Amino acid sequence: MTSWWQLFKVFCKQKSKSVYLIFIFQLISSFALIIMAKPVNSNNFYSDAGLVKISNFSSFCLGLVVIIFMTTFLAEGVLGILTTIKNERFNKSKTWRLIPISSGRYFTANIASSVLELIWLGMLNLVTIMVLGVIALPGMQPNKWLGKMLNDIGKGMSTSEFIQMFSYLISIVIFLLLIAIAWYLMISFLNYSSSAIVNFLPKASNKLVLFIVRAITIIILLVLFDFVSIYFGNIFQNIVNWILAGSEAQTGDMLKANLAIFIFDIIVAGVDIGLFNKFFEAKIEH
Repeated sequence: MTSWWQLFKVFCKQKSKSVYLIFIFQLISSFALIIMAKPVNSNNFYSDAGLVKISNFSSFCLGLVVIIFMTTFLAEGVLGILTTIKNERFNKSKTWRLIPISSGRYFTANIASSVLELIWLGMLNLVTIMVLGVIALPGMQPNKWLGKMLNDIGKGMSTSEFIQMFSYLISIVIFLLLIAIAWYLMISFLNYSSSAIVNFLPKASNKLVLFIVRAITIIILLVLFDFVSIYFGNIFQNIVNWILAGSEAQTGDMLKANLAIFIFDIIVAGVDIGLFNKFFEAKIEH
């Protein structure tokens, strides 16, 4: 009997190729964009110690940081689509379904591996941004402003405020992961329910039922999208308020949102596993 962990590692290995290809393409694109932008010393800024001059190399690195940060969201979206396709391909494959493991464990290992790949791409981008930031620092005259900035932050933020802001950032990450899981689950639900209807209902009635199920699924996805867009607006507003005005982040709202999406994910996952186990028939790969 294959364990969940063994299958999870196999799925991760199968999907990791897409992560590295997207990451490499993202880096190459970022380099191309920053070279075309031709950053110069216009990024100089004033501190309490006077004008801080930024070297051309540091300006180049900072430009890369900005572009990589911005393209991370696009890269995550592309990876989300690719992993969705791979999820359904593995679920439909009779070869993969021959692995001696229960349907529930197979299904959850498949979804979990896709979520981990999304996290891994995010980590690669975060590490790259941090490394570029450290490389750029010596060319930004840090002796003029870094010490004072850190001191001001230490004086202006108490330990409880720091913990609250850190908790808020963690809540945002959890929120995004729960949304990704909801996306995977809803796509699987659409496929499994469609397959069950086609296979087990008379042809005369399955078209109408299919239309109803697909319409309901699309409506749920639209409602989910609206829910996410509202909370993204709240997240952005909270961060802006914290940076500009020092107001506290509303962590309670994020906890409620995460709890709501978590319950939604659990319910849909249960339905998906039931459909996957009882009504979804894998096909032989050609």
